[in-house]
Amino acid sequence: MTQLRILSTARMYGIYILFVFVILSIVVLSSVAQEPLPMNVFIRDMACPNDLGTITLQSWDYNDYPLPGVSLDVTGIGSFLTDGDGKWAMENLSNGTYHVSASKPGYEQKSFNFTISCPIKKVMVRPQTNSS
Repeated sequence: MTQLRILSTARMYGIYILFVFVILSIVVLSSVAQEPLPMNVFIRDMACPNDLGTITLQSWDYNDYPLPGVSLDVTGIGSFLTDGDGKWAMENLSNGTYHVSASKPGYEQKSFNFTISCPIKKVMVRPQTNSS
């Protein structure tokens, strides 16, 4: 019976020591400052199908893979998340300049401006002919 009690006490101390080790490991690892990973956010498409503008943004990680779940704060419009393909689109934007702040935990923040100016004036180019 005494051997059983000693064995049971040793197991308890072993579990306790393992628990303390795991907690200390978590604390040490979480306190190590990590550099944020690079992230790219760019304008994929901008158009004026009518008198209002449309824009599509794309986010990529440092390996050039689409980065979903990037938080986009667009001044004057609101906050959004990129979809599973790292894209976000908005239609019916009034003319003006908009500021975008992009962020995702573990990645560096990006910010930039874009300007909507609709309607786009069409330019017709005619080939020059030689008349001799």
